[in-house]
Amino acid sequence: MAIPDFLRQTILVFDTETAQLHDHICEVGFSMFKNMQLEQEIGALIKPVIPIDPGAEAVHKISDRDVEDQPPFKQMAMWCYNILNSADIHCAYNYDYDRLVFENEFARYGLKFPVKPMIDPMIFFKKWNKFNKGKRLTDAAQRYGIEHIGAHRATNDSTVTGKLLFKMAATRTDFPKSTNKLLEVQRKLIQDQYEDYLGYCQRANKKIPEPPNYSFYEVKQ
Repeated sequence: MAIPDFLRQTILVFDTETAQLHDHICEVGFSMFKNMQLEQEIGALIKPVIPIDPGAEAVHKISDRDVEDQPPFKQMAMWCYNILNSADIHCAYNYDYDRLVFENEFARYGLKFPVKPMIDPMIFFKKWNKFNKGKRLTDAAQRYGIEHIGAHRATNDSTVTGKLLFKMAATRTDFPKSTNKLLEVQRKLIQDQYEDYLGYCQRANKKIPEPPNYSFYEVKQ
């Protein structure tokens, strides 16, 4: 099956590991794809301004000792910004999380996250595997037969996410065939998934989740 031509553009897949939930980066990973081929992997450890939470360390295995001699985000902010701004399309697995992490960090130094048309493979994986257990990147990679060594390290995860995107596009007849169609479908899926989760929270008397920022799912080229 032919992969849609729009995926031949420069696609930057990114991932972050953090010192605490949603904030304070301790590792970034960027994987640049062009013509559906991995051109470059770029990763860096970053020293956060707070100690790494033990719960976070248990997941990504990055300790305060690992980052004690690394630069703080203040020194890396423009470097990250320029890489993010260099791509035609952004991609991340659970895009909302990593985008918010970058937004929080950039805001401290007067920068805004460089918004691009984006693809979140998790949204499509959740749609196509709604009734299967496990929606993490490791689950998606296993489902599509993609080797995933070193999970929860930023560059490993970003490269696997890129490979997952192209595997989905190559094997699903219902994968969108243009950037704008993808954004349209993706926007509808994220709304449907939010409403499903909202209904669950209401029935289970759980905390009502904040709605997604849909504007990030509507950026046209």
